[in-house]
Amino acid sequence: MNSMCHMFAVSTEGYIPLVECQYDILRTAYKGFAKFISKTMFSWYAMQHLYARQIAIKSHRGDTTFKEDQFLRYVKSDNYSIPMALDEYLCSIGNIDYATTKYQVHFPVWPNNHGHFGRVTDKTHYKYETSLAPRVLSQAILEDLMYTRDPTRSRNWNLPENLRPIEENAGLPTKNLLGWCRSTTLTAEQRESLEGLGLDEDNFEASILQFQMNEGLFERIAYFVRASEKVINLSNQISESVNGSVAPVRWQERDVTNPENFSRTTAYLEREVCQCGPVQEVTNERALIMALRTKKEQIIDKRSYSCYDFGEYLAVPDTWHDTRNKIFEFGRADTWNNCTYRSAYRGKDDVRTSWIRKGLLKNH
Repeated sequence: MNSMCHMFAVSTEGYIPLVECQYDILRTAYKGFAKFISKTMFSWYAMQHLYARQIAIKSHRGDTTFKEDQFLRYVKSDNYSIPMALDEYLCSIGNIDYATTKYQVHFPVWPNNHGHFGRVTDKTHYKYETSLAPRVLSQAILEDLMYTRDPTRSRNWNLPENLRPIEENAGLPTKNLLGWCRSTTLTAEQRESLEGLGLDEDNFEASILQFQMNEGLFERIAYFVRASEKVINLSNQISESVNGSVAPVRWQERDVTNPENFSRTTAYLEREVCQCGPVQEVTNERALIMALRTKKEQIIDKRSYSCYDFGEYLAVPDTWHDTRNKIFEFGRADTWNNCTYRSAYRGKDDVRTSWIRKGLLKNH
């Protein structure tokens, strides 16, 4: 693409809800899957595929490091399958030709060599709210392991001290910290798998820290994903196309006049949203589920997009509020950000479930 291309960025906050819904459907269709693979393990596995897809796009521009190339080669090196619904999401990320203009996707939020985005501050919180930090997903697995060993531990775990906000009233993470979820008890088989690989409270045994890649864990999960092919359609390769879908042209927002109760376990976009954009056909199931571009606002008195609760979202600092839409505003997608057309508000659960079920084989 030439130097006149416009840049834009995507948010991946629609990915984890899709992954978790896929897990719930898969565990019902394939009874043995959840016995060995926990939801946090599956989310971590899906996250590896997400970064592999993004690196494949970056590689077209020669914008990758040796470690990133090494990571991509590994994920591509064998039959590390992923359910088709997740592959469709990944393939939607990419460059777009729209209205005679070329738009090139960029990834301004990217994990550092330790797998995170630095301490959560007014300048970084939006990164954790729009992109998956590998360190968060690996910690979620370890928190499940620690809670299984000691059920008296709080299920509402916090980031390590060096990553937590410095504000005394920040509280604890919410579901807006992408990849965060309350700890849950592992099955005996799940626990045995993790402990057999040497995982412990402060040790994930990552071979590539930037993406928290543990090859033994990745291959074990891949084995059970492949075994599910009798009930669900799988994709067996990472798309290396630089192009994506037009789903990012449509963006989402909440009804700022609709009161809400605080919920630590409900993400900002997992309530009713409308789709907006410069085109009349703004109602699109793919765009609704994927949520690749979102605009966040205060909901009456709550800033419920925050990755930390700050007193049930009532005391999120103004400096945090000022940076909430950094990804939405990135680059030259401003022409898309004109809300010429707006859909009705609707939830996502039924649409997402129906969409994933299309990937089940007919006899299930």
